[in-house]
Formats: sequence, structure tokens, C-alpha cells
Amino acid sequence: MSAKISAVEVRELRTKTGCGMMDCKKALTEASGDIDKAVDILRKKGLANIAKRAEKKSNEGLVSSYIHANGSIG
Repeated sequence: MSAKISAVEVRELRTKTGCGMMDCKKALTEASGDIDKAVDILRKKGLANIAKRAEKKSNEGLVSSYIHANGSIG
């Protein structure tokens, strides 16, 4: 059974979760339009993505900043 998902529902889920538009639409479709179930689906998918990223190592890289003494250049 395919539920008709409106842009308003997608926007509401997106503001609640901060996830991407297509992720929200897929979660709403999977949850048959139920926003609470869609939030749970996105959380589970998010935890799976975090686990995948945890395996990656970042051995290189440097982040630095410089602000000039008078604050005109940064």
C-alpha cells in the first residue's frame, strides 16, 4: 500500500530531524505517513550510518585558524 506523502509532511519531518528531504520522504513512505514512526526509522538509519563512519580512520588533516591582531583579517 502506497501512502500519498505531501510536501508539508516532508517539511515537518525535516524540521524535526534535520535530515535530508529524500531521506524524510523515504522514511514517511516506509512509515505510511506516520511521522512518529518515520522519526524512529530515521534514527535507526542514522545509527547504522554512524556505525559505518566509526570504522573509518582519519589519520591526516589539520584545522587551524588565524585572526589578525586588529581583527580586520581572519
